[in-house]
Amino acid sequence: LYYTGALNANISTGAGGETYRFGSEKDYTAIRYAWLFLENADRVPDADPALLAQKKAEAKVCMAIAYAHMLRYVGGVPLLDHAVQTDEKMYYPRNTFAETVDFIVQLCDEAAPDLPWSVSATDDGRMTRAAALGLKLRILCFAASPTFNSDKPWRSDADEYTCYTNYSADRWQRAKDAADEFMKQQLANGYYAL
Repeated sequence: LYYTGALNANISTGAGGETYRFGSEKDYTAIRYAWLFLENADRVPDADPALLAQKKAEAKVCMAIAYAHMLRYVGGVPLLDHAVQTDEKMYYPRNTFAETVDFIVQLCDEAAPDLPWSVSATDDGRMTRAAALGLKLRILCFAASPTFNSDKPWRSDADEYTCYTNYSADRWQRAKDAADEFMKQQLANGYYAL
């Protein structure tokens, strides 16, 4: 629908007529599985430390992707720092837009050093340093855009959960720095091209 120009605000794609249905998506399922892995990975006997670090980094990028997906449609969301258990108190307050952006960037920054720049065809689909740095750049550009980075809210009820509540040129600088970091790695490692 998008490419033919037929997509408009009256067309719905979700179960209840919405594009993104917070309660029906699987983002928190992916986040919980990633935390389960991170909390238990060190228990694997005789694991290669470098491979284990890579797999942990992949789990962090998977979480970053899930949070990025939610940020796009919802804005700030509850940020989990562990695998939720069924017997714990289910109270997770919503984080702000800024906190969610920073958490995604933090996950990408933590993951990138332990990931290869590219993988062989037999490992196609695995997370890479390029993916982590690319996602970081995408989120920072998204967050710095005039929709979210403005003194004038994008809509009358917009607040700290759906955007920044002010303009800052530093957000564009942060996005530029991420772009420079990505391109420096691309020039040094190659592999990807337009």
